[in-house]
Amino acid sequence: MLRQARVEEICNAYYNDVFRFCLYRTGETEAASELTQETFLLLQQKAPALEDTAVKAWLYRTAHNLSLAFHRDKRKRLLTEVELEQAEQRLELQIEALRTEEIDDETLLAIGTQILCSLTQQDQALYRMRYRLHMKYAEIAAALGVPENTVHVRAFRLRARVLQQIHARLEGKEDAVWNETTDT
Repeated sequence: MLRQARVEEICNAYYNDVFRFCLYRTGETEAASELTQETFLLLQQKAPALEDTAVKAWLYRTAHNLSLAFHRDKRKRLLTEVELEQAEQRLELQIEALRTEEIDDETLLAIGTQILCSLTQQDQALYRMRYRLHMKYAEIAAALGVPENTVHVRAFRLRARVLQQIHARLEGKEDAVWNETTDT
């Protein structure tokens, strides 16, 4: 059984750790903040039934479960966002197709979608922060709670893997795209 004063101590002690955990799970600062707040609100509600010795594990388990629910809800919300992203991708691919004039945009869209879907959640979050939101390595490192050099290496390896997959999937038509993307 936790007393209210002990709940406040726990909040102060574990808030940042739970936030970083939620950020790792979601890849989104705003969502991580909301999930962290929800975790600690649940702690206040459930405090009388919890043992003091198991509270840290309970916090992480609750944050994990909330992040799973977040991803389920996000999939539902993504239906309309996916349509917008596909339109954006079609535009980008049409521009790329004009440059290469060898590969149709449907082929590139299909390849891009396959590659992005094959990435882990962590890689998708890194891809989103670095290449969609154009965040700097230092900002990403602060958000993820890892050293800046680690983010730099992960981003480099991610880019190399994606380019390698593009190269492999285009089978002979990739030279124009490969040269274009490696120059940037």
